[in-house]
Amino acid sequence: LSQHPEITVPVYSHAVDAIKAIKRLTQRRDFLSKHAVVAKSLPVRKDEVKKIIQKHKLKKQSIVSTKTSLEILTNYGLPVARYGFAKNLASAKKIAREIGYPIVLKISHTSITHKTDVGGVVVGIKDEQELKRKWELMMNNLVLHKATAGLEGVVVMKQIVDADRQ
Repeated sequence: LSQHPEITVPVYSHAVDAIKAIKRLTQRRDFLSKHAVVAKSLPVRKDEVKKIIQKHKLKKQSIVSTKTSLEILTNYGLPVARYGFAKNLASAKKIAREIGYPIVLKISHTSITHKTDVGGVVVGIKDEQELKRKWELMMNNLVLHKATAGLEGVVVMKQIVDADRQ
C-alpha cells in the first residue's frame, strides 16, 4: 500500500490487495449496520436544572454538593442508582428499607469535594445494624475532621453490583 503524493486515495500495487481492502470495508459496513447504537433521547428538564444552578449561585458556593449533583443528573434524564437524602439516622434507615440493601452512604457537603478524606463515604452496608454502626462512625469522623459545618446531609444510595448494571 502506498499513497499517491497528490491525492489522498490509497494506491495498491496488486489487485488482490485492493480487493481484500474493499472486502474488509464492506464487512465493517455490514457489522456497523447490524450493531449500530442509536443514542437514546433523554427527557431533559432544563428549567429545573437552571433553577438548581441559580439557587447554587445565590448561595455563592464554589463546590456543587453530592445532593445537588444528583439532582442535576436526574433532571438531565441520566440514570442514577436509587437514592434518598437523609439528615438523620432514622430517615437513613427508612430510605434503606425502601431501596433495599446493599447501600452506600455519601456525605453531601458544601465545601468538601474529596469525601473519602474525611471518612464521608461508606460502601457495602448490608443491613440496618451495619447502617447504624457506619452512620455513627461517619458522623464521628466528620467531628474529628472538623467537617460538620457545611454538611447538608447524607445520600443513601443503592449499591450497584455487577449483576445490577445496565
